[in-house]
Amino acid sequence: MAARATRMTQSANIGPPLMSSDLTPPVFRWNTDDIPVHHRFDQYVEMVRKNLISVTTRCSDTRGFKTDMQVSPLGRLRVASIGGSAKQSARTRQNIKASGDRAFHLVAGLTNWDFECRDQRIKLNATDLVLIDTEREYASRLPDGFRNHTVSIAPDVLRKWLSDPDRIVGKRLRGDKGWGHVLSTFVDQLVHLDVTRMPLPASVLEDQLGALITLSATDGVGRSEMRKSTQADLRGRIIESIRQRCTDIGLTAAQIAADIGISPRTLHRALSAGSETFGALLLTARSDVAYRMLISPQFDTLTIADIGFRAGFADESHFSRTMRARYGHPPAQLRRTRS
Repeated sequence: MAARATRMTQSANIGPPLMSSDLTPPVFRWNTDDIPVHHRFDQYVEMVRKNLISVTTRCSDTRGFKTDMQVSPLGRLRVASIGGSAKQSARTRQNIKASGDRAFHLVAGLTNWDFECRDQRIKLNATDLVLIDTEREYASRLPDGFRNHTVSIAPDVLRKWLSDPDRIVGKRLRGDKGWGHVLSTFVDQLVHLDVTRMPLPASVLEDQLGALITLSATDGVGRSEMRKSTQADLRGRIIESIRQRCTDIGLTAAQIAADIGISPRTLHRALSAGSETFGALLLTARSDVAYRMLISPQFDTLTIADIGFRAGFADESHFSRTMRARYGHPPAQLRRTRS
């Protein structure tokens, strides 16, 4: 028996003009009610692949499997609602290679469920949300009677509001309070929106969604994760700037801070969060430069003092002490014992 799938045609406008047109794609609805039990699970996997995403799915009871799904076009978004029997899904490297364009999926569950991404497992409560990058591997475990709402978002639409979506990909966004609650409610309303009789241009709803995701990312747990990521990014910028300028005699923390547009106090605070200091990082960078020069025949014509000066050491004795402490031998011996 053919799969039961319907596409809703556009209704005639009644009353004030609405933001719809004859070009509005139809809503796709499908369920397993009229499908033979031995075909249900396989057809479900195929329907998800065609209408939402390619994933590898398992189910412990394929003959008892039941599900329903709805996928609605909304401008450059696609809004899906899927529910039914318990299942496990994984987005594998093979799935990614076989897929088309990249997208971000914002998923809100109406039941508790488990999600795994980047070797981190999180438990999501009802109304919690998680942002998925379709170019990353992930896995999910959904209980019997689950219901998930998914909004598929084009990357440029999301980046209009969130410059670095990767900061919150795979992170739990609480849906029980603050902006996360507003976002979860908004996603639920999108699922029930009649896309054939749009009260607003789809671009307005895209912007509202992007704004709410950004607000949710800086609220509650999302704010904590963003802060950690921002601190790590800042530390990386500081270290890279030190490496690039370490050979400058008399280099100061204030100069590095000015290079990357922060205050010296912010620089020291960012490094202290990782139990690091500007002075120690500068010595490490200079020692690395000097060591590479000492073991390279290309610099055999230079004296030990010249190498130290070129690496940023103004004092030869300080250069010698630093190299002995770091590598176990003074500069001259390091040069003689190179392999």
